[in-house]
Amino acid sequence: MLFWRRSSELAPDVIDIIADHHELDPDFTSNKLPNSIPQVNALFILADAFCHEVQGEGVVSLTSFKANWVEFHERYHKGSFKKPLMALKEISDKTD
Repeated sequence: MLFWRRSSELAPDVIDIIADHHELDPDFTSNKLPNSIPQVNALFILADAFCHEVQGEGVVSLTSFKANWVEFHERYHKGSFKKPLMALKEISDKTD
């Protein structure tokens, strides 16, 4: 069992977000379908991935996200991730 599953200091919702965070990683997945991940969890997961992408080398820029859009789309275009992903794309397109 992973440490965060045993933590009494984390709210159950936070534990669920952490568990779902690994669902798209083939090394950690429990084969949960993208539709079965609650949309709020998907939003946190997508926001985390987006922040890692745009922060890059300590400089915040949408350039990396835009350059890697195909990869982001491939990974997050299904289920509960689809609407937040498309909203993020729409916002990033407006920054051109």
